Amino acid sequence: MLNRLKEKHTYRNLKIIQADYFEYPFEKEKFDAALSFETLHHFKFKKKQEIYRKLKESLYDGGSYIECDYIACCIEEEEMCLREYEDRRKINNVPDDIFVHIDIPLTMEHQIGLMQNAGFRKVQAVYQNESTVIFKADK
Repeated sequence: MLNRLKEKHTYRNLKIIQADYFEYPFEKEKFDAALSFETLHHFKFKKKQEIYRKLKESLYDGGSYIECDYIACCIEEEEMCLREYEDRRKINNVPDDIFVHIDIPLTMEHQIGLMQNAGFRKVQAVYQNESTVIFKADK
């Protein structure tokens, strides 16, 4: 998909990065915008806070971060998904440092709060279709 994106927008100055969010050395104030599509709902609160901070720091002043991802409908669903995530890891003896593909979405309020805590000055849901939301966070 990244190759198709690059082919489709050859006239744009796109830098495509396919890497681990947590390992990639984002440079400070390097990008006008950053985009994440349906990937961060696999990470716990603390890890998401870390990546939002890194993404915010990598943007120029006035830059934007766009995220499309799933959200939990309510705190009960958020807590249930987290319990299921923790239970599956424990039952299967999966260490914390090993990635597993289990959904642990946050409520919209918690998602927005994390981005605000990372230092984004304006965070808003610009589109929603059931549990899929597109967020825009401005530096």
